[in-house]
Amino acid sequence: AHHRLHSCRRDTSESAIDTPRNARVFQQNQPNARLAARLARRHTRDQRVRIEPVALSSKNGKETLHLPKYRSWIFDGLASLDAAEAMNWLNSDRLWRFDSKKLTHVVMDIEVKTLDAYDLAPAIIKLDTQGTEEDVLRGGLNTIATHRPIILLESSTQGIIELLAGYGYRPYTFYSGKLHCNVTSGKNVFFLTADHYCGE
Repeated sequence: AHHRLHSCRRDTSESAIDTPRNARVFQQNQPNARLAARLARRHTRDQRVRIEPVALSSKNGKETLHLPKYRSWIFDGLASLDAAEAMNWLNSDRLWRFDSKKLTHVVMDIEVKTLDAYDLAPAIIKLDTQGTEEDVLRGGLNTIATHRPIILLESSTQGIIELLAGYGYRPYTFYSGKLHCNVTSGKNVFFLTADHYCGE
């Protein structure tokens, strides 16, 4: 099967679902109205792109979004439904003269939905949700089982590998000019079925 990858510039944590004729971007932009407006303007004339102002999860409802704050700066690009994931990136390895006493976080209630609730037929699913990727995938298992899309994650876990293995997926990482099966170190892990890729 032939699939075409769409690039999605990341403003905050997002999920991009590419169907054969269009792209659906799920992006909870409530913390940053300016970024939300910029994203809407960028795609206002492109009828192939639809922005969904919700976060994807394993269930429909409300959840708490955690936004790390250091001194007076809110890092909405690191926002996550997982509090620990939201807080762990900012540390002395990344910030000069880091002071852990000045690291706090802001919380807000946001709307969440499952991928299955949208009844899409995706060719590609790209997730970068700051540690909640497995939760998002669990909310889209019917979609995945029915349409068997290519899945691209910024990083993976053993739980995700085991979850998707039950649907015929194996993890691949691209380096040295080719895809390597069962290699999940580094950034960007593709999950493919035998229908997507037959080379080793």
